[in-house]
Amino acid sequence: MTDDTPPPEPLTFQIPGDFPNGVKVVRVLGEDARKLADLGLHRSDLRFARESLDAINHPNITPHIQESLWRSAIVHLYKCFQFSESRASLRADEVYAGAPAQARLNFDYFRHVRNKQMVHDQNSSTQSAVVAILNDGTKPHKVEAVRSLAISFQMLGGPQGQPNFESFYQVVQRVNDWVGKEFDKLEKQIYADLEKLTYQELSAMPSLTSRVPLTSEVAQRRPG
Repeated sequence: MTDDTPPPEPLTFQIPGDFPNGVKVVRVLGEDARKLADLGLHRSDLRFARESLDAINHPNITPHIQESLWRSAIVHLYKCFQFSESRASLRADEVYAGAPAQARLNFDYFRHVRNKQMVHDQNSSTQSAVVAILNDGTKPHKVEAVRSLAISFQMLGGPQGQPNFESFYQVVQRVNDWVGKEFDKLEKQIYADLEKLTYQELSAMPSLTSRVPLTSEVAQRRPG
């Protein structure tokens, strides 16, 4: 890939139609705004995880697509808890404070699935072996063929498939509920703080803009 030139034009944001009296979109800055923006990204990832799980049970979905949706849901859920230099991660101890012990055990279990099975191939859910097929000894050669076998044990198959699905769905729902409550609380706080400012102060705040990312930025941390 080569660098994109010239840089793309900035993107602007239109006021939604349900705000007929809106005249300007301004960007809110500060620590609370940064926290709310991070929660918004987490909420987006959690919505993606939940919708992936919901799609698994749609009719005419092949086992391969079901497994792809399952893996995608797990990766997006735990993406919210991984260290990131660009957004604050969720803390499991906060999300699961006061939760039943089994709920936290389920969270930790699927985190191991993500870390040791899906993202890093380390546990016994995936196995491999090299085998030789021997003939009956009536031929000049003794070995018919050499083959490498890859054996994968899927969590959605067999008698444990539905319990695994339901357990992880509960993990997604609990995290999503916690993020939703924190998001709503912080959003109301920012709204109240903005209402304390004069209209002139609010109108002087910068407009919200964005732009299409460059291919040269693929390895770079986005600005905060």
